[in-house]
Amino acid sequence: MVAIWSYLWSALSNDVPYLDLPAIGYEPYQRSGRGIQQNRYRGKTLFYLEGEYRSDLRDDGLLGYVVFANTNLVTRPGNGTLSPPHPAIGAGFRVKFNKRSNTNMALDFAVSKGYSTVALNLGEAF
Repeated sequence: MVAIWSYLWSALSNDVPYLDLPAIGYEPYQRSGRGIQQNRYRGKTLFYLEGEYRSDLRDDGLLGYVVFANTNLVTRPGNGTLSPPHPAIGAGFRVKFNKRSNTNMALDFAVSKGYSTVALNLGEAF
């Protein structure tokens, strides 16, 4: 299965306080930017795109894996032009936690420029 999600988040006013500007990991469920430190990229406008390949390791769906990549663009302070892409990649292992609700326990490892992380979650990122 291939899963993709994206969003565009923009401040409509020019006088938004810095800490209220769109930033990685600050959307309602804090799921964006796997492999990128939360709040590392912030700007008046933020574009985010993530794709993930999911597959089972066993026929019964008990074990599985994912491979994912994401990138984001933010506006630069001052001139408002878009920054170059900030990519991250990663992989994860899944164990079925509840077959009825199709909930997985997820262990993900992700890297980006100057940062890496290991995350343990209940459920998928998206």
